[in-house]
Amino acid sequence: RASLLWALAAALQRRDTALASRLERHGSEPKAAKAEVEVSVRRLQMWGTQLQDQGHTLQGSQFVEWASAGNLKPVWVNRGFPRAWDEEAEGAGSELSLHAARTKALWLPMGD
Repeated sequence: RASLLWALAAALQRRDTALASRLERHGSEPKAAKAEVEVSVRRLQMWGTQLQDQGHTLQGSQFVEWASAGNLKPVWVNRGFPRAWDEEAEGAGSELSLHAARTKALWLPMGD
């Protein structure tokens, strides 16, 4: 998973200008759009490093049993409360890390 996160970060970094431009077309200011892409790249790299540091070890049968229940494609919603993605606590906090670590597949759009 760490290598997938690093690959995703590298892919975002290669397309940073195009992604920022797309965000601008959706109403973001140019400076904010560029910052959002940069924050996304940094967070993906950080999460990849965290996963590598954990050594990919899962201990305890209770945790494995609990984690296996996530195969039903869970959906994470905000329930009507906007999330401040640019703030570290909300955009890269422990809640987000938990949900990101449970993801089993990454879907990357490859074009318009």
